[in-house]
Amino acid sequence: MRERRRFFLVWAVVLGAGGIAVATLGRYGVHVVAFGLLYAALATSWSCMRAAGLFSFGQAAFFGVGALTQAWLVAGERVSPWLALCASAAAGALAAVPLIPGLRLSPSSFGLATLAYAIFLKGLAGNAPAFGMEGFLLPKTPGFDGPAAPVVVMLAVLVLALGLGYEAFLGRPSGRAAAALRQSPETTLSLGIGLVAARWRPLALSAATTAVAGAFYAHLVGSVETTVVFSSTFSVVPLVLGMLGGALNPLGGLVGTLALYPLDELLFRPALPQAHTLAYGLALCGLLLFRPEGLLGARTPRIPAFAALRRIPHGSCALAVRGLTVRRNGTTVLRDVSFAVEPGQILRVLGPNGAGKTSLLLAIAGRLPAARGAVLLGGTPSPRGAAARARRGLGRTFQAPRPFPEWTVRENVALAAERGGAPGEVERLLQELDLSALSDRPAGQLSVGEGKRLELARVLALEPSLLLLDEPLAGLSPVAAERVSSVIERKRWEGAAVVWVEHGPAAGDLASQLLVLQGGQIRFLGSPGDWEATREAPS
Repeated sequence: MRERRRFFLVWAVVLGAGGIAVATLGRYGVHVVAFGLLYAALATSWSCMRAAGLFSFGQAAFFGVGALTQAWLVAGERVSPWLALCASAAAGALAAVPLIPGLRLSPSSFGLATLAYAIFLKGLAGNAPAFGMEGFLLPKTPGFDGPAAPVVVMLAVLVLALGLGYEAFLGRPSGRAAAALRQSPETTLSLGIGLVAARWRPLALSAATTAVAGAFYAHLVGSVETTVVFSSTFSVVPLVLGMLGGALNPLGGLVGTLALYPLDELLFRPALPQAHTLAYGLALCGLLLFRPEGLLGARTPRIPAFAALRRIPHGSCALAVRGLTVRRNGTTVLRDVSFAVEPGQILRVLGPNGAGKTSLLLAIAGRLPAARGAVLLGGTPSPRGAAARARRGLGRTFQAPRPFPEWTVRENVALAAERGGAPGEVERLLQELDLSALSDRPAGQLSVGEGKRLELARVLALEPSLLLLDEPLAGLSPVAAERVSSVIERKRWEGAAVVWVEHGPAAGDLASQLLVLQGGQIRFLGSPGDWEATREAPS
């Protein structure tokens, strides 16, 4: 209800300000409103990409593609402007395809990739005779003739549709996956959510809508020049306006534009015609220093506890590791490690610091590539990548808790339950791990011990058939450790295979077999009784 009131309030202010501008400034007021809505559309489009944790420094690539497509089709009278708008949106989405492999990059690296891509397309289009190296002049078309009322209405509809689409996206599983990825990429992968799968929709939506904005720009100015539509202005301005308003809020682009663009157009541009864009640079610096989240806070999507994506439970799954050798930064951290864990068994992994215990878990989970050897799940080669292995039934905890800090404890578990198809397990897991009293607390405010219990609740909500546990008892009180151990024991009796790294004695009490690593190699593999006999035998 609060978000709905804010939505109507912001649009009331926008419509009121637009009406005042037209009434007092006449045709120039229409121009200001039209370009204000254009920049609001660009800022909201940029924010859609930010929702998935991506940063774009090259929105001009999509803007230019849309403007050139519209101008080429309309100037040559090939199709009507309406059909050209659809073609421009499709061209923008297609222009994003080469960036899909880059979705696996970090946000900063992806941002640099978009910048390089925009420069590349600018050079390519500027030397393509088919697009008119000297640009296009658009004919006067009823309804699309410059900054007039019909174009203003269409731009307002575009901005409204973008805001509503952004809101709807956040409410869907794909939007929740994108928000999870933004908060904690590593944890998101452990839930079976792939980087590309969670990010391609925001990328495609942002590219297509930015291209449509470019198409409207072509009609607003009546001409298109390659050097103009691919200029950095259409990359920097959406970034600043989106961040100013709050890129993680569907209204952020509109609010940022309302706060800064009228000042730029009515004050800074007349006073500083050659340097008015300094206002955007100063606004960005002020944001980064004093309010990096923007004027509006993040619109973090809520997670309904009743949702479920996968209703077919994982069957039992044996783990087999054969001749596994792993290298990190040129150093061999695991050498020729082999063992098997059957359903209903617990393998405890021991060894001093640096023995390779965590590296072993990372290799099994798909986060470290194997130089040699194989990891088999259920007797078949495991798929590549952590997300794919999680979808096969592998669940893991982290040595240091990695929750989704913006979501509550209940929502952290509910997201995993949504992916695992077990929404009815949320409350039981919270109660079992003594988290019910903390269920409405943001997970970023938990202590280490509370975070450890949340780690286990989240991974169990996935209903995994193979559990990888990295010191789940570390930092827990004896009572909490006993509670966690009993939950793991229950999961073992339900048929899960468990690989458990722990320094304390509790895991050894429950272990079916022990694996002792030293220097990345197996020192001992066998039953706990045989290990005790080996240690007590005289040397």
